[in-house]
Amino acid sequence: MKTRHNMRPLRHERQRWLYGALVLLALLLPFLPVGARADIGPKPSVQISFTHVGYLGPEGTRYYGTLLSKDEQSRGPYRTWEETQETEEPWMWWGYESQEEMNQEIPQEVTQAFLSYQDPDGFQLLNWCCDCTETDELLWDYWPPETYKLLLYFPKEDIFCVSPAYEHYAYDSYYTANLARYDGGTVTLERDYPYGDELANLVVRIVLTLVVEMGLALLFGYREKRLLGFIALVNGITQVGLNVALNAMDYTIGIAPGGFHIFSFYALELAVLVVEAVLYGKLLPRFSENPQSRAKAVFYAIVANGLSCFLGLRLAQWLPGLF
Repeated sequence: MKTRHNMRPLRHERQRWLYGALVLLALLLPFLPVGARADIGPKPSVQISFTHVGYLGPEGTRYYGTLLSKDEQSRGPYRTWEETQETEEPWMWWGYESQEEMNQEIPQEVTQAFLSYQDPDGFQLLNWCCDCTETDELLWDYWPPETYKLLLYFPKEDIFCVSPAYEHYAYDSYYTANLARYDGGTVTLERDYPYGDELANLVVRIVLTLVVEMGLALLFGYREKRLLGFIALVNGITQVGLNVALNAMDYTIGIAPGGFHIFSFYALELAVLVVEAVLYGKLLPRFSENPQSRAKAVFYAIVANGLSCFLGLRLAQWLPGLF
């Protein structure tokens, strides 16, 4: 029979673990890397890699690229030639501070060639352009058009390459363009999303989290095989679910530390914490031959998830390709 005498130590123990958890979370909060910026959050992007460039010119030939935008679509900070004329401002490629700086990167004859291009389907030129020569890539990483055509220009050969129309298929859309398949001025794009890299990164994140949380379990005194096996099972299930959800978010809406969508990340982390705290608090003592405190099990869930969340956000800053 439970009495007031034997209930007091248990109540005090729970309060002690709870106060400890609150103190730990308070200490961790100042270190969470959430930046405050006027333009926060990830931005959609289009990245196109080019192969067999030598098919259209000698090795090292310079070429430039842009994306043409379909009419009446959101263009972010970009403008068309007509909009520039309405304000009576000179044409400036976005990202350059002066005409001199712009002309050093993109010669005037290249600018004039792009301005003179007329797309038969009415797609419009925006004031964004890049030199693709060094990287054999076009990377439009700040609000590219939603529906677009690739337009390449080889000034030495005076050749234009244009693609059919494409739409975003992922928040960060990747393509490959094989210029050896250039046919009558047209080049096609093939989707090239790095699914293999994403899967490898997902596995690495899950393994790192398991290492951290299992190591912490040992520090908490959980050393019986059945206990560790139960903790590993719960961790494996919750971390797979969490990381699959994060990958899905990154594919569809983008997620980055410091951005608005980071709050979705915190919501998912909180959901994992609650699930693990409930499972550990109710079931963990059953897997031990020795008496186990339920409050301690809940506190372990709080500490383990707080620590893995903190380390994950830090690693996301240091190794953004992994997260």
